Amino acid sequence: MTEREQEIKLELASEEDRDRLIAALPPSTRRKRQANHYYDLPGLELRGAGVLLRLRLETIERPEHSPRQRARVTVKERATRDGEGLFDSIEREFDVPVEAAEAVVGGDAGFETLGGEVLDALAARFGALAGLRRWGVLENERSVHPFGEWELEVDRAVYPGGVVLREVELESERPEEARARLTALLGRLGIAATPSSMSKSERLAQAADEATRRDGDGGR
Repeated sequence: MTEREQEIKLELASEEDRDRLIAALPPSTRRKRQANHYYDLPGLELRGAGVLLRLRLETIERPEHSPRQRARVTVKERATRDGEGLFDSIEREFDVPVEAAEAVVGGDAGFETLGGEVLDALAARFGALAGLRRWGVLENERSVHPFGEWELEVDRAVYPGGVVLREVELESERPEEARARLTALLGRLGIAATPSSMSKSERLAQAADEATRRDGDGGR
């Protein structure tokens, strides 16, 4: 599936703010534990072209339902952003069998074995995908809540070194209206939120690059 994604992303300052927001929202309809695995070619050609390739494995919990597993491949073009938390991008994604995804993550199969038109289009653009390698993993806890006609996602992502980022995400075809309603709610709750300047994958890539530079400096 290919679609335009317009999403408001705001960072929360503390765990207390995240808890207060969740307590003020209608009960969660879904809780997700996500493991996001990011892949690129050896020369980081995808990242250089502004393309994200992600394989997400997640456990989804719904009230009064047994948890279920899902695996999804996402290809996303680098988002344009307005400096106030709006990210606007083109996203292509498709679900894959959990067992096949686990084989890729475990190193028992190549990413290209997942198939699909999305990966075929990626191969046509960048060449053979057999050299894809994982460059980063990000764990995220997501709580999904009704918010008017939309759904509000409240995240808690853990980056390398134990750095935690708390973020709210709100996808809407009317982002200005959605942002106004979200900031009004946060204001009533006394929660200060900062517009996100980077996506989760960009922040992870930055952390990975910094770790590589530190390792290089340590070897001199």
